[in-house]
Amino acid sequence: MMQMRHIVGKYCFWVVIFAFFGCKNQEKSMNNKLFSCAPCSIEAAINTEKNIKTIDKIQLECFLRTIRKDCQNNAEFTEVTNSVIFAVLNTRMDLFLNVFSKSNTIDKDYILKQISSPLLDYNINDIVLKAKETKCDTITKKQVIKALKDIKK
Repeated sequence: MMQMRHIVGKYCFWVVIFAFFGCKNQEKSMNNKLFSCAPCSIEAAINTEKNIKTIDKIQLECFLRTIRKDCQNNAEFTEVTNSVIFAVLNTRMDLFLNVFSKSNTIDKDYILKQISSPLLDYNINDIVLKAKETKCDTITKKQVIKALKDIKK
């Protein structure tokens, strides 16, 4: 009987350990869960802005994939995403340029158009300087800087 208790005790111990670490891993994967990458998803913009200091390449690309020309008539979406694009340019220029240069799933022309048409006032000279100082693909950097300089026209 004592041996049976010992076996059951060990079994219960491992079940509790497995359940604990299983829940922790599930919680971690929930935190890393991508938000909707569907076109015109305001959720992606809001989550990007909320987590701007911790987003990774996958999350930023997800956000950028939501920005497409066919969303341009959605005023709320356009306003929110335009603001978030500039927040990303201000705080995560290196990540933005890296994702922008390597992705083939985003509407780059439309995003550049959004960059050249800010809906709010930003210190464009500071953003241009950040772009110039960032090490990345030269072609991408030039495209973004040109879009930023086109604002003044």
